[in-house]
Amino acid sequence: MDQICRMMRAAIIDMGTNTFNLLIAESQEGGTFNVLLDRKLPVRLGAGGITQKIITPEAMDRGFRALEEHAATMKEFGLTHAKAFGTSAIRSARNGKAFADQVFQRFGFDVEIISGKREAELIYKGVKHAVQLTEQPVLILDIGGGSNEFIIGDRENIFWKKSYKLGVARLLEEMHPSDPITPEEITKAENLFRMSLRELYKMVPMYAIDTLIGASGSFETFSALLRSEAG
Repeated sequence: MDQICRMMRAAIIDMGTNTFNLLIAESQEGGTFNVLLDRKLPVRLGAGGITQKIITPEAMDRGFRALEEHAATMKEFGLTHAKAFGTSAIRSARNGKAFADQVFQRFGFDVEIISGKREAELIYKGVKHAVQLTEQPVLILDIGGGSNEFIIGDRENIFWKKSYKLGVARLLEEMHPSDPITPEEITKAENLFRMSLRELYKMVPMYAIDTLIGASGSFETFSALLRSEAG
């Protein structure tokens, strides 16, 4: 029985701009699955190079160390293979494919470098598993390190999707804000968002959107801050 369970398990690694995330799940009857592990490791793959469209040697080393930890964790669950996805930092880097090739050589993980549109589609599918959508369209937002994905959809369809190079790590590298950020820097960032997201501003009223669904760890942080302020 244990052997059968192991055969039904699968591992997925999301190689993001800030973190490398390992998800281990076990399939269930009826096409559902049970999450056994959801672990995130900080990597900062885009640090020092994302605006130059490269992954620095130091960032690669951090990525390899994180994957070594994930590989060790997978063995504890009887797994040696993972499906890996490379997102913004990898797809925008000139040496992104070379990094993915090294990952395969070292760990045997086949890295699929996905487009921003494909990333948005996968985010939508993930939200459908976690949230009971209805016929009323909603706006889904994933705040990443290298890009942000916006999706408008309901329980059946995606009506519009777009990936913007407005991720947190990318903006920090480009804007170099003060700490704490100044009012002038906030205005500069707001103007950038206003100009970059003009298409989004047109699409939201077109579909009468009144609900935003956050699909990243940033929203967990927002929620914790709001709970803290509320006492």
